[in-house]
Amino acid sequence: MIGYRIVSVFDISQTEGEELPALSSQDFLDCGVEGYQKLFSALKQASPVTVRFEEVNDGSHGYFSRNKQEIVLKQGMSQADTLATLFHEMAHASLHNNEEAKEVDRHIKEVEAESVAYVLSTHFGLPCEEVSLAYIAGWASADKDKMGILKNSMSRIRGAASRLLTEIEKELKKSKSSQMIA
Repeated sequence: MIGYRIVSVFDISQTEGEELPALSSQDFLDCGVEGYQKLFSALKQASPVTVRFEEVNDGSHGYFSRNKQEIVLKQGMSQADTLATLFHEMAHASLHNNEEAKEVDRHIKEVEAESVAYVLSTHFGLPCEEVSLAYIAGWASADKDKMGILKNSMSRIRGAASRLLTEIEKELKKSKSSQMIA
């Protein structure tokens, strides 16, 4: 049957109650992470370069320095934000740490790094989907062939995510076995 029927509708001005807080995607990254210390230690050990904290005032949450072979994370971030940023920068250190990387456009590097970070964050249960997908879409928009970037980079993304995940899991197992011995 096709047609119309009468239903009650309300305008927001006709409702009562306390205002609901607006949630932004950032609210999800401001949460604590169960097992943070253990996971952060494993990431630090699995990282292809050294990891340290410092005051970062350029608006970013951190960066990978190819010249210094280090990842610098912004001091004072939430646990979830720290892990998500470290995943992203570890991906840069894994994928873009050679001479050939100088020739790769920045938007491709960012799409690749955040795609790897998304895979790792999702694996470890971080609520990152909205933030990561928006970041990837933003950088991918710099290219006419938006889906082509992902297609062309997919094997690199998959390989880096797999390598990093293997190293992280190895470090987590080491940590678990050393706790059992102690």
